[in-house]
Amino acid sequence: MTVSFADVLDIKNGRNQKEVENPNGAYPIYGSGGVMGRANDYICPANTVVIGRKGSINKPIFVREPFWNVDTAFGLVANESLLLPRYLYYFCIYYDFEKLNTTVTIPSLTKANLLKISLNLPTIGEQKRVVEILSQLEEVIQKRRQQLAALDDLIKARFVEMFDVNVQSVKLGSICKMINGDRGKNYPSGNDFVSEGIPFINAGHLQNRQVSFSDMNYITEEKYTLLSQGKVQPDDILYCLRGSLGKHALVSVERGAVASSLVILRCDT
Repeated sequence: MTVSFADVLDIKNGRNQKEVENPNGAYPIYGSGGVMGRANDYICPANTVVIGRKGSINKPIFVREPFWNVDTAFGLVANESLLLPRYLYYFCIYYDFEKLNTTVTIPSLTKANLLKISLNLPTIGEQKRVVEILSQLEEVIQKRRQQLAALDDLIKARFVEMFDVNVQSVKLGSICKMINGDRGKNYPSGNDFVSEGIPFINAGHLQNRQVSFSDMNYITEEKYTLLSQGKVQPDDILYCLRGSLGKHALVSVERGAVASSLVILRCDT
């Protein structure tokens, strides 16, 4: 049976946390990127899915306790007689919220568009079976991430051990150029994207420190020529300035351009 979000869940708008913020509060404060602090009150009940209203709109978070959500995040509260919260969470992982993006700068969602989303709704029993299988897979993925994190720590420790002795500290700007994307009148919009062409890279394409070409946006040669800056070359480093702050990737493609959410770091070799 196919239903819309409006039929099976309630969307809780986030609010400014200033009046309830307390470092010793009983409830976490969630934004689109995760926990931001603690609060004395909550908006969303336990077992709610957090979806970014702005910024990280394609990274759902499952929260098992009551929490306060800020105004950049929605809380999706499932009607548990029809929809298991964990099933909703896995659906949100699968669903591409980017296609509902209402802007060309900072990714944004609207409540009205979310309520129109359709999903296939099996029986509660079938939902439980799906949740059980995917939970097991998620546990395996989490263990692998922990292993990679431990390897990251080892690499950083070795780097410090090998290179951090009697080394002069310098400002990043003195050893590399920082190049912004073209934010002028030639900035690509929806009608400028084509199925093949030159990659136009945004923050969502930075995956595992590489540029992912899954769901890549492309622009024509003519549009690329009109851009005055923000053109990449091999071995550039892309760094996210908005939304998913700190995401980064090494460029391997010969040509491409970046969205305004990214900056190019080009080392002086």
